[in-house]
Formats: sequence, structure tokens, C-alpha cells
Amino acid sequence: MPSLTGYLTVRSRLDVDGLAAVPITNAELHQRTLQVQTMAGRTLPQTMQAFLDLLTRAIDEPQIVD
Repeated sequence: MPSLTGYLTVRSRLDVDGLAAVPITNAELHQRTLQVQTMAGRTLPQTMQAFLDLLTRAIDEPQIVD
């Protein structure tokens, strides 16, 4: 059964579940962006900052959370 989802959502399941990821070539569907937003000037608690650091690192290095 085909499904549309973002690669970040399924990347760790591809080999495990024998799935295949097929990129969509439609340029309009590649306009989505990922953003992490916080209030301007706010100092985040240390645990939240650590989580955001892990999250942003995992986008570039997915193997650290797989």
C-alpha cells in the first residue's frame, strides 16, 4: 500500500520493515521546511536546550537516534 510521508519519519524503518523510499520529483512538494522556533530573547532551560541540540544534530546525523 503506497503512502506519502517525509523521509525523516520513516528513515529508520526502511531496512527493518523492508520498505522502499521513492523520492517525489514534483518541485512544489519540495517546498516544505523544518523549523525549530522559540520566543525571541528567551533563555531556554538546560534540558530543553539539550533536546533542541540533539534534535538539530539528528537531522544532519540520523544514525545518532536510530
